[in-house]
Amino acid sequence: MTSSPAEQLREATDAAFDSVAKAVEAKYHQREEQKTKQYQQEREEWERRMAETRRKFETERQKFEQNMRMKREQQTEELAQMEQQMDEQRQKHCREKREQQQR
Repeated sequence: MTSSPAEQLREATDAAFDSVAKAVEAKYHQREEQKTKQYQQEREEWERRMAETRRKFETERQKFEQNMRMKREQQTEELAQMEQQMDEQRQKHCREKREQQQR
């Protein structure tokens, strides 16, 4: 059975619409995949930058703490030296005072 020209035209039109619909759907899925991939790449980049920032912060924090420890140690040493000097001066003063009293 042969189809009438109108039916042939309708079938050809339906086939063309189906083809266009499939192409549009494929393009939509392709764009969605691109968006998903881009989002994933942006997320990975953000996570990489955050990890780098954390490492830098941790390094700076460690440097700061080490610097503070060194300063405290230095201040403790300086204080001990000052106390020793004061003790020596006090002992010297006491000795000189005794020597004066003995004369």
